[in-house]
Amino acid sequence: MSGKGSRHSTGDEYVLDCKRPSWRGLGARAAADRRMSRILIVDDDPHIVEMLTEVLGEHGYEVDSATQSLRAFDRAKEFRPDLILMDIMMPYLDGLDQVELLRLDSDLAQVAVVVMTAYPRAAYRWTEKRHGRIVASLEKPFQIDELIATIERVLGKEAA
Repeated sequence: MSGKGSRHSTGDEYVLDCKRPSWRGLGARAAADRRMSRILIVDDDPHIVEMLTEVLGEHGYEVDSATQSLRAFDRAKEFRPDLILMDIMMPYLDGLDQVELLRLDSDLAQVAVVVMTAYPRAAYRWTEKRHGRIVASLEKPFQIDELIATIERVLGKEAA
């Protein structure tokens, strides 16, 4: 894997390089005592998808992904996730368009969505309007601990 625009950060934030995604400060959590929750990642950046897949797998989640926005709905129908991590800015159909499609499907209308964006004002606007099931937002680059805490909070709320 090679490419431009490698992302590097400090602390517990994700670190992407052009060869292999890596992260710091994870501290794998025991997940054997809970039902394996299913998370669908929708992001057009394959480096981010790969990193999130590895991190979430290490934390005991079953993960699937779509790197093309036009395939996200079909992946969601097949995979039946408990939560969707959705990038906002994508070609063809953006995150808001995807959430609107999910709302129209009776099987997917109640799936919680956490939006991810490098544009925090956009995330704020979308979560304020409460489109569909957008329940939280993460600003890229985000810290892995923040990601896991957000997922656990959302899934905990959904189970209650």
